[in-house]
Amino acid sequence: MDVLTSTALIDPKPGDHWTEMFNWDLFVVGRDGNLVLTLEGARPCSYPDGAKSEVRSLDDFSNHLSYKTNGYNTQPGTWAVCVERGRDVSGWKKKRFHKIWSPIQ
Repeated sequence: MDVLTSTALIDPKPGDHWTEMFNWDLFVVGRDGNLVLTLEGARPCSYPDGAKSEVRSLDDFSNHLSYKTNGYNTQPGTWAVCVERGRDVSGWKKKRFHKIWSPIQ
């Protein structure tokens, strides 16, 4: 696992952009203590309006993107990679989440 992906998995920050073979994208749009607020969707998807809103704990966020190999059952990996940090997602959280951090449906 590369340094950017492992760092973003441990400490997600607003502006982190994850992708899986450039077909599916996840953007971290907020962080409130142990909660990670994300928008995700398969391409073509317009962000933030067309994306699915998710609220996960740090552990759930890490578990959502991780797996362990069968060979040794100790080698962690991710099925997606973080391709950038610090993308401008200003306004996305306000547009897609209620103040109590529940997704707007």
